[in-house]
Amino acid sequence: MPEPERVFEAFVTNLDEYNNNELVGEYVKLPTTQEELSRICESIGVDTTDEHGQPYKKLFITDYDSPAYYVKRVLSEYESLDKLNYLAALIEDLPKYDQDKLSAIVAGGCDKVNNIDDLINLTFNLDCYDFVPDATDDYSLGYYYVHEIGIYSSATRELGMLSNYIDYESLGRDIAFNEDGHFTDEGYVCDNWDKWEIQFDGTLEDIPDKYRITGGNEEKKQETTLTAVVVEPEKKPEIKEICSNLEDMQALVGGYIQAVYPYDDPVAIVCNEEAKLSGLPLNRALRDENGEIYDILAGTFAVVGLTDDSFGSLDTSLAEKYSELFEQPEQFAMLGDKIVAIPMISVEQQKQEAMEATVDTDDFSVAGYYAMWHPIDQREVDGHTFFLMEHNDFGNEKPCVIIDEEGKLSLTDVYDGFDEHTVSLLDAC
Repeated sequence: MPEPERVFEAFVTNLDEYNNNELVGEYVKLPTTQEELSRICESIGVDTTDEHGQPYKKLFITDYDSPAYYVKRVLSEYESLDKLNYLAALIEDLPKYDQDKLSAIVAGGCDKVNNIDDLINLTFNLDCYDFVPDATDDYSLGYYYVHEIGIYSSATRELGMLSNYIDYESLGRDIAFNEDGHFTDEGYVCDNWDKWEIQFDGTLEDIPDKYRITGGNEEKKQETTLTAVVVEPEKKPEIKEICSNLEDMQALVGGYIQAVYPYDDPVAIVCNEEAKLSGLPLNRALRDENGEIYDILAGTFAVVGLTDDSFGSLDTSLAEKYSELFEQPEQFAMLGDKIVAIPMISVEQQKQEAMEATVDTDDFSVAGYYAMWHPIDQREVDGHTFFLMEHNDFGNEKPCVIIDEEGKLSLTDVYDGFDEHTVSLLDAC
């Protein structure tokens, strides 16, 4: 029976339909041609170029299938189709042994492979790793080293009864430890410390023409930081620069990221995939065109822009639009069988109102003093707010005093404001 055909495939999806909760897409077998990709785009209702002539902006990938199984773990939804096509061609040209080796290297946690550019370079550097197919545990690795590599005389190739006294498992465990090797479903793999050669520089121009399928003539430089609207629970949004790499985005949202696309604008909401299951605090509501709540985002999230094949910066107008949209912090309650959002005062507003309620005049009396005082500074210490008060008549010619958020006198004879010594005294109060 012939071996089943081993293919590299990507399920390309219509982004507009996906945003409308419809999965409209088709598997494309890679490597492919520009003509075939155009046919698939037409079949799923995606224009091959947008109004600016940029290719496949309304297209993203929801699944991969690869003969090198673990390879798809490294790939994201917004990979360059040209790079994917090149990678698929390189994998297709590998014999099955090398495809399994490639998969084992990635599954073993190779620290040189973090993205599609690294995967492409890995296909040129397989000789930098030793691979033992089907050695999936200590025993099978030890047995291989004895019976295949031959740590005994190659003339006899027979151990006879001596084989009964070899501890293959202990031998294999020591070998794996000494080589810093890894067992995977495909077999055992370890770095042999040969020099890794960079064959692919990561640009589209470095891809051979026959694998270029999108028709784009220039590669848009990948941003390392993004202008985004970051929204934390109980706080007002902030427009800030965030790092665009996966690890930093995961750190921002506190876990594995998920991208949702609830708006017609070229934006995505990047949030924690398991926020509700993890018990993160509810943050903001998502509403339909009638203003009805259909979902609630939990935990910190970010609104980012979209480029041809990845996340990008928001322009000024979009940043202001979504900062205004999520301006008001919300809390949620059940009203009958319906969830309602209740506007709430942000943490910053609460602190400001507490300060104004406590220190709301330039003529503030302090217990034990006949004079009047006014606040010139404030400081949070161990969860409490303290105010530095200056004498109304003598100003900086007289030492200041410090009162707490309830207006009680905390320190007197303060000459250097909230310096280190003063803060340590307040911390001990």
